Amino acid sequence: YKAGALFGEAINKRGHREKDEDRPIYYCLQEGRKVILDEGTGAWELYHMKDDPLEKRNQIGGDERTEDLKNALQTWLKNR
Repeated sequence: YKAGALFGEAINKRGHREKDEDRPIYYCLQEGRKVILDEGTGAWELYHMKDDPLEKRNQIGGDERTEDLKNALQTWLKNR
């Protein structure tokens, strides 16, 4: 992955008590795009942060950089 990429992890809580389905979500922010992997569902999301800072319009199928960003996140997850 490219230098300057930002990676992170958060817990996707589905209520006030801990549940088995409370799984981590992981993200990679790079070149104004943010790709997210929800470990619980296996779902991917991609947002253009400049145009959509509130992450309302998932662009996972419509961006030429999707596979690069997914690969960067998967590489980070393997090596952390």
